Amino acid sequence: MINSVSNSGIQNGHMATVLSIAPMCSYPPMDGASTRIISVASAISDAGYIVTVIGSNFILTITPGQVPVVTRFTVHGWRSKRKAAILAICTAGHYPEIKFHNPEWQRVVHDYINVNHPKVLITSYLWTMDIVQNLPFQPELIIYDTHNSEWQMYNTCILESHNPIHKWIWRNAIARYDALAHALPSGTVLMHISDADLMDHKTRRPDLRHILVPLCAGLAVSRTYQPDYTIMPKQLLFCGSLSGKMSVDALTYFANNFWPTIQSVSQVTIAGSNPSKQVQRMCQQYAWQLEANFDIHRKTELYNEAHFAILPFKHGSGSKLKLIEACSYGVPVLTTTGGNSGGLHLPSSATVSDNAIDWYCAIQSIAPRTEWLAETEMFCEEYAPVRTIGQLLTMLSTHNMVHNL
Repeated sequence: MINSVSNSGIQNGHMATVLSIAPMCSYPPMDGASTRIISVASAISDAGYIVTVIGSNFILTITPGQVPVVTRFTVHGWRSKRKAAILAICTAGHYPEIKFHNPEWQRVVHDYINVNHPKVLITSYLWTMDIVQNLPFQPELIIYDTHNSEWQMYNTCILESHNPIHKWIWRNAIARYDALAHALPSGTVLMHISDADLMDHKTRRPDLRHILVPLCAGLAVSRTYQPDYTIMPKQLLFCGSLSGKMSVDALTYFANNFWPTIQSVSQVTIAGSNPSKQVQRMCQQYAWQLEANFDIHRKTELYNEAHFAILPFKHGSGSKLKLIEACSYGVPVLTTTGGNSGGLHLPSSATVSDNAIDWYCAIQSIAPRTEWLAETEMFCEEYAPVRTIGQLLTMLSTHNMVHNL
């Protein structure tokens, strides 16, 4: 959200420009990675920079003090999840690298760079390295946003899976990530989401430049409406991308471990983008309402209508942003110890437990308090963008990024 403009992005009388590329990014953001990308871009713009994001099918330009401008484009050739998975198995490749490899999309990026010559490039995930290395013009500063530690994520998947094919795919993913990390030129800048993720990369490549840009509450808007907490059943909301393994695993865990205990006092809405067939089957089986592929305004309405946001994650990779988002909206949260593995300072309305009885008691007993609004404001202040991107802004200010408007 563009709330204020500083002069840190003004250089030699001109606004400096930053390009962020992410072939998996959606707009409006419907998943954790997309939300982080857009949140960071918005925060950089608040500091006075013109920021452009090229996502899967859009170009978003955020100019300080102006309404963001979105241009849509269409490219063909995106691989389906099934085809990408088969190719990953057949080639021992890295699934997301295969899934989001698209020459037509890369031409969109090339065309933009040929015309605009951005001085700074932020690219998401190490597996976009081949895209970066084949650009027609190399920006002066290239920053890789790692989002999470893929070593930690895939090792967790290996430990929890009993499927030998899945284990083999994830071991190949780790081997590919090892190779990508090894191939980075000395001095490359990596941007990390947490101290743990930073240290996981830094221990492997101490010669790189590592900066910490934690998650921020940049896109959520504290709700101005609250439902009636005296009525039953309570409305529970799960919001996130519905196509990825993390959300499917979380909903499966919720169905098996929490739903039998709380279903008598709850109604559930599953909201997000591109629901997989497995998610659709669960919604039918348990009579959960499914809301798919909505805009940011509908997302705000869903949070306004919810008594609780649920984050039933077994482990924390990728859950931190969803937790920040829910708390920033001012909605009481029901989450697991895995869901809060990032150790966030949560409002008192949050319940962190792996015990379904604790969730049941919270659903039965929690009622609005006057402290909620103040706690939400304090939470949003603690995780405000201006507090999270300081190291990134320091790095940007050391480069002479002049844009001739």
